[in-house]
Amino acid sequence: MHQLKRNLGLVLKTFLYQIVMSLFGFMMYSAIYKIPFLAVIGQVIITAFFLYIMFHQMYQQGAKACEYDWAHKLTSSPALGFLFALVAFLPAIILSAGTVISAPFALDGTPTSSYAPFLINKTFLQGMYIGIVQFLFPTSATAGAPAIAAAGNAQCFAHLISCIPGLLSCGIGYAIGYLHFKRNKKKN
Repeated sequence: MHQLKRNLGLVLKTFLYQIVMSLFGFMMYSAIYKIPFLAVIGQVIITAFFLYIMFHQMYQQGAKACEYDWAHKLTSSPALGFLFALVAFLPAIILSAGTVISAPFALDGTPTSSYAPFLINKTFLQGMYIGIVQFLFPTSATAGAPAIAAAGNAQCFAHLISCIPGLLSCGIGYAIGYLHFKRNKKKN
């Protein structure tokens, strides 16, 4: 708990980066969605950039944490980055899980009451994945209502799964930064 309090700024920063990159990804998709190939390529680039930013900031924080531990003769785990990432991604995970459980689209294709959390998650927390998810599970106005409902519900599940790369990127970045600094200190 002490580690989480000490790194609350990191968790907040990670959450804010997620929102900023999500809005950037959503705006990018909104600008080029009529060209599916370009939309997917743009979203892949934005997603890679997002994962790089998450990895880099957690790498730096892992090195700082190891330096702090070294200076104060403390011990902590390089796996703490996974905990920090989990806390930062918790709103996206909760919204995604909630929409998967409550199935935001009825079989007739109309949105149910859980459609608002789906849109919030899709826009503000995971917009960097929207083009990729739309490409994998397309919805078409000419498709029948059951097809629209199935694609919409599959998109909800895809958004839940898409939290995993961010969590892994953050956790691995923190661990590598921590262990790299520790290894360099032992050499000196």
